[in-house]
Amino acid sequence: MPETPWDDLLKNLLGEQRWGQYATDERRRDVAARLTEAAVGHHDVAALLTTAVNRRQWEDDPTSPSHRVGGVLHYRINGLIASGEFQTGSQNGQLPSSVAQAVSRAAAPAHDGPHPAPDTGTQPRPRTAQSPQPDRDRG
Repeated sequence: MPETPWDDLLKNLLGEQRWGQYATDERRRDVAARLTEAAVGHHDVAALLTTAVNRRQWEDDPTSPSHRVGGVLHYRINGLIASGEFQTGSQNGQLPSSVAQAVSRAAAPAHDGPHPAPDTGTQPRPRTAQSPQPDRDRG
């Protein structure tokens, strides 16, 4: 795997033993790709990695896929990116076009059902419960 811009930081954060496990982990490419996307999406990658590594304790079972360093990092990074906690904003205040397109597609209404009636600007009156009137003919 080629060196990534985040390897030095990860070496320091993970420590020698975990870095050795991560350096040969097949998920390392996935982590590098996700970090690249995060950087393009204007996330503070250094803060994101620091939090991902230090937020919780690490399991010491290298044979378990859910505890392997690359898998754990990938899972934690995805969660932190989704939280938006480390988004720094772009220089011009707009999302990158690929992100903006994905967001607009996700926010677009589905077209597989009946279309709602157009908004006329008036709201229907809410129904009110009417209390029964006393019968005046009873005596």
